[in-house]
Amino acid sequence: MEKYLIGIDAGTSMVKSVVFDDEGNELAVGRQKTTVLNPRPNWDEQDMLEVWEAVVITVNEAVAKSGVPAKDICAIGVTGQGDGCWLIDEEGEPVRPAILWSDGRAGDLIARWQAEGISENAYKILGSALFPGVQAAIIKWLDENEPETLANLAGLCTVRIG
Repeated sequence: MEKYLIGIDAGTSMVKSVVFDDEGNELAVGRQKTTVLNPRPNWDEQDMLEVWEAVVITVNEAVAKSGVPAKDICAIGVTGQGDGCWLIDEEGEPVRPAILWSDGRAGDLIARWQAEGISENAYKILGSALFPGVQAAIIKWLDENEPETLANLAGLCTVRIG
């Protein structure tokens, strides 16, 4: 019996799902646009349930187009946007819209961290530069501006860098 794979890419503006055979050949693709919300200047957010619905739609579309029986799909690989902050509560429900990697609300915080040497210390540990859309900056911004959001999370692990 042949085995098949599904690859899901939940990108910033589109979700794509692809069915592949076991040799890596693309059999069918499903695509669904998603909306980037801009509730304020320099803020980029997404409705997490809209993104999830786009995943469901595209997987169903790709499987239907491929003609592959669902029972023959042996693995699913998922990739998504880098960075940003997608927060859920104990029931797995979103506590607020996702804050995307491209969001700039934490820009002043990053400038402060650069002046205080925190960004440099973080780079030595992480090997990555901090920017406003990185999760650490968003979590700190939420702590200072929306503490009720963090109070509703399923859990949060933090590491002190500076």
